[in-house]
Amino acid sequence: NLFKSNQIEPLVEALAVAVDCQKLSPLEEVNLVVQSQGMASWVALQLADRMGIWANSNIWFPRRFFNHVLQITLREDPDVQDFFDRENLIWPIVDLLHELLPRDEFLPLRHYLKGDTRSIKKYQLCHRLAQMFDQYLAFRPEMLLEWEKKSGENWQQLLWQKLVERSDNPHLAARTKNLFEQAQGANWSPFQHGVFLFGISTLPPLYLRILNEMGTHVPVFLFCLTPSEEYWVQTESRGRNDSEELWEKGHPLLASLGKVGREFQELLIENIDKIDMETDLFQANLNPHVLGRLQRDILQLTSPRTLGGEISDHQEAHPSIQLNICHGALREVEVLHQHLLHLLHSGFVSVPDEIAVLAPKMEVYAPLIEAVFPDDPK
Repeated sequence: NLFKSNQIEPLVEALAVAVDCQKLSPLEEVNLVVQSQGMASWVALQLADRMGIWANSNIWFPRRFFNHVLQITLREDPDVQDFFDRENLIWPIVDLLHELLPRDEFLPLRHYLKGDTRSIKKYQLCHRLAQMFDQYLAFRPEMLLEWEKKSGENWQQLLWQKLVERSDNPHLAARTKNLFEQAQGANWSPFQHGVFLFGISTLPPLYLRILNEMGTHVPVFLFCLTPSEEYWVQTESRGRNDSEELWEKGHPLLASLGKVGREFQELLIENIDKIDMETDLFQANLNPHVLGRLQRDILQLTSPRTLGGEISDHQEAHPSIQLNICHGALREVEVLHQHLLHLLHSGFVSVPDEIAVLAPKMEVYAPLIEAVFPDDPK
């Protein structure tokens, strides 16, 4: 069951209805998968507001959830530590490099580590290699399985084969292969009341294939935010002097900022082939301000040049879109503080729940927020 919307509110309303339709007893848990901790908190509050109470739920992040699915369906021991977890791989790689570096295939690594008397570069390299193999497991599982069948042709393949030999338990790619082969006899009963994935912006193809198989045995509900109701997978960014019609290439903001969303839409089309019901919950923003017009353009994949003149809301007390050019991160937080006070004091925003502050790297801004925003709740 796939639900799509350009607004998050209709999606959470549909989620509340879908959960309620399962008629779960108070002791039965709901499996809800979200992308981030912020989304988990927001969804829990929204569901509690709509349903009166929200409790006894398992809120998962994608990686942990799909690992849990494999453990349950394949009847694995949950107490067994995952050898191929990225943090667990670092020290086995350190140990193996000591053994493998003299081999001819590892000449590029010997050149890179030359002069590393304190082994700092070696540890950093092993950390990066652990991350790389972790990404391979999720995004290139077929390549790793093929590597295990052939003799080593390059240093990455040789290192991977040695890692597999050291492990007593299968890795993610092998476990997923086992699940597909044993799907009919797998233990799906813990998920019989459904799995709900909300606001997921992207997933590796391997996870989508597990989800596709899961949908043949238990109810799966996928709630996706997508900015346009049109087919926009083929939107492309173009040069400034390109005069082609946007209907052929898509809205320029979707072309320049929507790469992750386009790829996820394409992955859904390629990997999910068992959709029983697809529900569109798109809503046009009918407000006349700049943000409303922009959202309608993207929703309908309409060129902004067809609107017949410039649009501005700079005379409004609260412009719908503002760009503030600041000379540093501290100044950004100071401007944010002033703007939030203005919104609250003017009555434009009545409760803090209506405010969301997003940042690409919150760890950079966290100490600055503590310095600028007073501890006094007033």
